[in-house]
Amino acid sequence: MQSANKRLCDNILSQPIEKTAAAQQFQKVRTLALRGDELRVEKMKRIREEIARGVYKVEAAEVAKAILRSEISRLLNQRPHTP
Repeated sequence: MQSANKRLCDNILSQPIEKTAAAQQFQKVRTLALRGDELRVEKMKRIREEIARGVYKVEAAEVAKAILRSEISRLLNQRPHTP
């Protein structure tokens, strides 16, 4: 009987597992989140090298967009002040 159960378990475990769309999306987001630190490190390294060579250019429009995004996010996340 144990042999039959083992074969059944082995058979079940050898079957491909189909992920739901939500699980697949979660896996993609998780992978990107884990890779985010790696990408930031690469970006910072590139920027440091460009600064050291004197070729780093600041894009004013990109800085302005980042400031606006940050401020909008801060305002949206504020809790209403109740007296």
